[in-house]
Parts: sequence; structure tokens; C-alpha cells
Amino acid sequence: MKIPRFVVLNGLVLISLLVVLVSSHPALAASEPPGEPVSSLPPELQSALDQRINQIGIQSLGFLLYEPRVVDVEYSADGSLALIWFAFVDPDTGQFIEGEPGLAIARLSAPAEGQKGIQAWDVTLQADDEWGETLLEVPQDLLSDEVR
Repeated sequence: MKIPRFVVLNGLVLISLLVVLVSSHPALAASEPPGEPVSSLPPELQSALDQRINQIGIQSLGFLLYEPRVVDVEYSADGSLALIWFAFVDPDTGQFIEGEPGLAIARLSAPAEGQKGIQAWDVTLQADDEWGETLLEVPQDLLSDEVR
């Protein structure tokens, strides 16, 4: 039984369209290496991020195998919330690992009892149990539904 020519042509057109759509969609396309790493985070924020990664690192294969490198930070208007975007880097080669960037959400917490006016950053990673709840609390103007 011979397959009609128009069926074959339609199949090829559909496959071509699918390839074009996938390769042009930023979340689906092969990732380009992220931009230059952020030169430095404020020391308090960097310390909170490092501490949280060390605490949860054993639960996440990515943190065990690769080094996270901060590539972007976005702050809320009042400065009480920070979105920390990071990519993984192979520690042996220094090459970025293909994949979607990781996200950490940092919030300034109220001063601890006995520490007048000293606020600390509280960092939530995607591997944390409270990630979903924390993500929903991020304002729309800082993180759109499409990115969520």
C-alpha cells in the first residue's frame, strides 16, 4: 500500500514546524551559556546563599556535582526580596552546564531577638519543601506567571 504524497508532505511540514518552534522557544532551546557571572553579591546575601546551599546540597544532585554561579540578581522595589538566578558550572572544566537556570528566593527577615536592627537574609531554594509557597508569594512585577 502506497502512502499518498500529500500525507508525507504534511508530515514533513509538521515536523519542520515543530523543530522551528522548539528551537526558537527560550525554555526549550539548547541553552546558551548565561551572561557573565554577577561580580559580587552583598556579603550578607552571599553568605546566606552559601549557607543554604551547604545545608541542602546533599539533597540535590546538582549541588553535589556542580558549582552554582550567580548570573543575575533582581531586587524588589523595597529591597526586602531578591531573586537570585544561578547556573551550574563543571568544577573541572569551568564550563556552564546546559539547562534552565536555577532560582533562589531571598527575603530579609525581621531582626532576631537580642540583635537590634540586624536583619538577615533567609534563602529558599527549589529543593526546599516550602519552595512552592515561597514562589507564590513573589510579586507579579518581579516574577511573571510565564516564568513561574
